[in-house]
Parts: sequence; C-alpha cells; structure tokens
Amino acid sequence: MRGLLLTGWIVIIHALHTTGQDVIVQSSDIRYQISSIQNSVYNYKAISLINNAAGKEKVLPIIPKDSYHRLKSVHGRVLDKNGKVIERFSKEDFVDYSANSSVTFKDDQRLLVYWIESQAYPYTLELEYIITQKESLYHTSWIPQASEGIEVIESTFTIENPLGLKVNYHVNESDDINTIKELSSTKELLSWRVDSLEAYTENNLAKDWWHYSPGVIFTLDEFEISGTAGSFSTWEEFGSWYYNLNSEASDLRADMIPLEEMMRGANSRLDTIRLANQWVKRQTRYSSIQLGIGGWKSLPASEVLNQGYGDCKALSTFTMNVLKLLGIQSYYALVKAGKGRDIVSEFPASQFNHVILAVPDRKDTLWLECTSQIAAFGQLGSFTSGKNCLIVNESSSHLQIARNWKNAPPKYLRELSFKINGEGVTNIRLTETFTGEMTETDGLDNTLWQNQEVQERWLQNRYRNYGSYDSHNLTRMDPYTIRANYEFAHHKAVRRANNLFILNRPVVVVIELFEQDRFGTSSAFNISERLTLRDKIVIEGTELVVKGRGIEQIDSRFGTIVSNVSQRKNGVEMEITVTFYPGEYTKSDYLGFQSFLKKGRHALESKLLLSKKT
Repeated sequence: MRGLLLTGWIVIIHALHTTGQDVIVQSSDIRYQISSIQNSVYNYKAISLINNAAGKEKVLPIIPKDSYHRLKSVHGRVLDKNGKVIERFSKEDFVDYSANSSVTFKDDQRLLVYWIESQAYPYTLELEYIITQKESLYHTSWIPQASEGIEVIESTFTIENPLGLKVNYHVNESDDINTIKELSSTKELLSWRVDSLEAYTENNLAKDWWHYSPGVIFTLDEFEISGTAGSFSTWEEFGSWYYNLNSEASDLRADMIPLEEMMRGANSRLDTIRLANQWVKRQTRYSSIQLGIGGWKSLPASEVLNQGYGDCKALSTFTMNVLKLLGIQSYYALVKAGKGRDIVSEFPASQFNHVILAVPDRKDTLWLECTSQIAAFGQLGSFTSGKNCLIVNESSSHLQIARNWKNAPPKYLRELSFKINGEGVTNIRLTETFTGEMTETDGLDNTLWQNQEVQERWLQNRYRNYGSYDSHNLTRMDPYTIRANYEFAHHKAVRRANNLFILNRPVVVVIELFEQDRFGTSSAFNISERLTLRDKIVIEGTELVVKGRGIEQIDSRFGTIVSNVSQRKNGVEMEITVTFYPGEYTKSDYLGFQSFLKKGRHALESKLLLSKKT
C-alpha cells in the first residue's frame, strides 16, 4: 500500500545523530495552488545554511516523483561562506533512483537526487522548484523542522484555493512548541508562519518530528485519484471508498482451492482461521506492486493464487476471500505501520501505509499479518500492534486499536546462574526466554529463520562483552516463545574485591525495543499490552549474603518494580520483576514514565554486592 508520499519535498535523512545547529533554515516558503479537485501545483523555495556533514545529509535535495507527481522546474545554487556561487544545478543535474526497496517487484515511485559536491563548511543552499500534482488523495505536510539539529528563522505555508473547495486541516502545536501564526483563514486562502524555532534534540522515547516541530497536515474534503472519487469528511466515508475500490478483488470460487484438504484437523472456528492462514502463507510470498492507484487497489485474489505473490492489500484480499469461502467474515484494516507516530485519529485522511486483516472472534478481534512468513498466528509485533486501524466496511468503517492475540502476552525472563567456591566462579549459565512481541528483541524473530551461521553470529554477538562461550543455542519452544542458552568459558560476571564479590549484570537489550520504538512520546502515548520483564540470579556453592541497598521497590501508575531475595544455606537467589501496565497516557505523564523506565533499567542492570556469611 502506498502511504503519504513524503512529509516534505526536501527529504530529511536521520543518518547522523547530532545535537547542535547542523542547519539554519534562513527562510522557506511552501505554497500549494489548487486549481481543481484533481490538480494542484506545489511550489517550494528555501535558503538554508549548512554547517557540517550532518546538516548536508539532513537537507540533501531529493525530489520524489511518480505517475501523479512531475517535476516542472528546479533551480539551485550553492554559495560558500563568503557568498560566492560555487555550484549551480537544474533538472538535468539530478540522478534518478527507485524510491523502494528490493522487496518491491514493480513500482513507479522514483527519487530525483542532486549530490552536492562542496565539502567546505559552512555553505548556503538555495533551492526552488515546482511540482505538478494530478491527484488529491495525498498532500505534502508542512514540517518546518523535520529533524533534530535544524534551526528555523522563518517558514511559511500557503494554500491558494480560488475555487473555494472545502479544505480540512490539522495544526500540530502544543504548549512547548512555538505557536504557529495564522496569517489567513479564508476559503480561498489559508496561510501560516513560524518564526525563530530553536534546534531541538530528539529524546530516545519520542517517535518522530510530530512531537517536536509545529506543522500542518491537510486534505481536500473531496478527493480524486485515477478517476475514482471519494471523501474525507468522515472515516466512514473514506472506508466506504476503499471498500468499493476493492469490492471486486475477492473473486475466488470454492472449486479453485482445496478447502477439504486445508481443513483437516479443524475442530473449532479458531482452528479454521489458523489452518486457512497457514495454507495462505505456504502458497504465497510478499512482493509489492505500486503502479498508480495500485498503491490502494488490490490485485484480484485469483491472480494472487495463480502467481503466488502479492503486496499487503493483495495478500489480505486473498486471505479474506479464503476465509469467506469457509464461512468466516473478515475485514481490511488500514494502519500506519512501523516506527513513528500513529495516525491523528480525529483527522480523516490517507495517513496509512499498510493493510492487515481483522477477524471478529466472539468477544475479541483476531488480527492477521498476511505479509509475514515468520509471524506467529495472531501476532502483529511492534510493526502494527497498538496502532489505530481503520476497519473497512461498506457503510460502517471505524477506528479500532490492533492488538496481539491475548494468548501470548509479551514476557521476557533472563536467568543467570553460577557457583562460587574456593577455585573461583564456575558453571556460568545464562538463559533468556522471549515470549510474544519480545521475540523481536535484537532481530531474534528473523534470526531464527536464518541458517545456522547467522544464528551462531547472533548468539556470539549477544553477550560478547560479557565473556566467551563454551556453548550456546537457540530453541523455539512454541510458536510464541524462543529460548536462548549460553554457557561461558571465560567471563566478566563476578570479580572479587577483598571479601566482597561484585556481580556485574549484562545490559537488558530488550528494554531498547520499547525505549526507541513503542512506549512513550513527548505527546500522548499508549502501552497496548501488559509487559513483564524478569531477571533471576541463582548463586550456589558458598554461603553468601547480598550487601548494601536493595533494589528500589516501586508501585506506580505505569507499573511496578519488585525485588525478592531468598537467602539459602548454600547461597542466594534473587529475582527482580519489572511490569509495565497497559493504558492510554497523556503528554503530562511523559516525564513520569521516563523516570519509571530509567528505574526499571537500573533495577535490571545494576551491580550487586555479595559477601560470605559471618
């Protein structure tokens, strides 16, 4: 599925993470001229001071095009620090690249890139171009600051609408974001400006520019693409358009597929759904096709059957059609998948980039990721779980949060065990058990489907700073659980200082999964599922006691931290459990959540002191 084309016509690249003023946008002026429901012209003009290599990558001139968007003209100059022109470029100087990855079989999305030659900083980039647009399903957002390290002196955004077509827009601003100044708010002319935006530094819990920068997203109330017309007046209206666009794609007949063979061993409705899902995955593979309206319109299910491949829409259509032949109703679910903010739920627009399948199942909804060959049944992972989905129906489309199947809640357990005796530390063993969404940790879910060499490399890298291994292995315990076992030959687990033993616990890598991608933003955020992280330490062979302050025990609105120490005649056993509660949280909860997250990391990673009993 094709999502919003781009958030801005200069693509912001996050390859280099910095905190200073990499770029100073001295002025930028973005202007949409809407001449009809289908046709508009996008005008871009900006002057930016580039201070370093990070800034060069962040505002590299990249202009997208496809069958709906054409570059009419472009003019650019690069000036050195003394104001002397050292480069000039025009349309002929851009290099044409595909905008998609190797998993895309065929597409019409391209990127025109101009590679600036200058390596001497600072320099000034002057860029001006015009794009003609022949559809209105997408419109580029106004993002004055799309990355950290960018200061903005002045930026304006204007929508010229001489026909007075109805424009819907959403302004992104909050208490700690500089106020957007509204210059005009008539039907024919909408205009905004921001001044003096200081460069910001991204917090690792935040998801994208939306949480730092002011901006505007907009749509026409009525849209048109490839001769098909729809409406953004409500989610129901937009869902109805998508339903009608794809209504003829479910063209399988019962005689085309081996229903009886497929359903052998099915003893329940859930078995039927599972077996159908497994059969579809065996018959197909993911391959994206993005030509024109093909970004939204599915291939017919019969074509997917014959060819054995399809994109997210087509594979969802195929699965939906198979389930329908088995008497089970399911629905397209449009979702903004991946990292970054969720959709703005109060703003109906084409904010989606992926399609999954929603299967109502009595009291709950079962969600199927039809593009993945490795996802366990009913598991979405962080790619889509917890996100708003538009459930598509002919007349009652609505938003609903997608969630992993409740039978496999995310859990993580790490157990470290060893002996301390007169000869030192021996029998070092470490076991990790990942359940549900936690199997994504460090790319584990994909690693388990790779060859032995790749798995060995993953295991060796996992705790390479902790010691060398006698042995290690990966085991899938069930479709939702993976276990990793390690035995250490040489280690950094324990060191002795006089009569004290200092236990060094390795980093809990699983925390990084939700620190960076999932839980928490500088805006409102949600935790979709209860998450449990446990660290267990078992020490045998010498009578030991834990010294010093214990782990801080906390019971907060975000979760709990609990520590239990069991003194044994022959040693000690300690278990720390950090639990995150599901819930919808507001922006005012953000700092409190950050604090709880840091305390959780400290509880799971801090050093422990032990001494012999006296």
